[in-house]
Amino acid sequence: MRRHVAFALALLLSLAAAPAYADAGTTGHLELLGSTRDYVVVLRLGPGAEATAPGTALNQIVFCGQPAGGVDSPEFARSVHHLEIHLLDRLTWRVVDTSAVSIAIEGKLDRLRREVPATKMLDPNIGPADLHYGGNIYMPDGQYHVDVEASGQPVGFDFVVRGDEPEPMPSLRTVLFERGWRTPFYLLFSLAALATCALIAAGRWRPSSARMTRGFFAALLVFQGLHEIEHVIQMVQVYLLDEPGAAGLFGAIFNVEVIHLSYNAWFLALALTVTGGYVVWHRRELAPGRALAALLVFGTAVQSYHVVEHVVRVGQFLQSGVDGTPGILGQYVDLVLLHFLFNTVAFMPFVAVFVAAKAYRGLLTQGREHGDYLVQA
Repeated sequence: MRRHVAFALALLLSLAAAPAYADAGTTGHLELLGSTRDYVVVLRLGPGAEATAPGTALNQIVFCGQPAGGVDSPEFARSVHHLEIHLLDRLTWRVVDTSAVSIAIEGKLDRLRREVPATKMLDPNIGPADLHYGGNIYMPDGQYHVDVEASGQPVGFDFVVRGDEPEPMPSLRTVLFERGWRTPFYLLFSLAALATCALIAAGRWRPSSARMTRGFFAALLVFQGLHEIEHVIQMVQVYLLDEPGAAGLFGAIFNVEVIHLSYNAWFLALALTVTGGYVVWHRRELAPGRALAALLVFGTAVQSYHVVEHVVRVGQFLQSGVDGTPGILGQYVDLVLLHFLFNTVAFMPFVAVFVAAKAYRGLLTQGREHGDYLVQA
């Protein structure tokens, strides 16, 4: 019995070592192991590979391998990965050569599902031991699930592509604590902002005077105005300068999902404070009028949904560890354009009301108001 176990382990190690030998010293490779009733199934993912068809003499097997320049050569297009499915018979541990294989890949973030042609391929430098099914697949950063069916027996694999590198599915601990301090710090910062929003919306926290409301109004314009400039620069980079993946001036430094949530949650807290002050708490002193009050409510409503989008995006980020998650509408609309529109549509009503209501005048005069502070009801 022990000899059979040792023999099986030796075969498994040889399976893992032989095809991986050609990948030694390179990056961007992932190997996952699964099994069905009759097969051991190995999923390998690496950089895009050159493919040549030697003809029909070899049963239509396609040769694949890395170009001479390796992973740094121009042939390796960004976001293109070579998907390999290796089949072994569980009883004999021999490589299985069959046409009864189907492969499908689904993006768990964008819900896009694609059938992958199960082309027979091998690396000629390794030979028949490298026989596999699959090919080059376009997979940008995201979370993926691969369904494989061999002779009617299904098996599934889950993984992520992050920074154009395939990785196993990360744990929540890995995402929160093993990739630097920014994620847990800004997550707490976001939760503080959302708690503040709840207290303001419930009327528990509010400015003590109309003049203080105007001060928050000015702070909102400066705070969100800087953010709006970032989105305008990003739009120019992407749509005029044709720089895909551009993130504005500071996006390369702060491009983490939880940072975006914290920023937008604090913008919402300011929006709720200003809208509450003008529409409810100090309406008599500020006298905004119905049209201006409606604009404030509209801007706050848009920003409220904008925050919901970012909450969903952070949930997707914590599950996958991948930045640039789509949220809800991002599955259907370009993310750069979508969030530029969210920020602009939420911000412009406040700009219009600030000018139309001449809120800046109250900031330049002391008036008779005193005790400007945030009160707790």
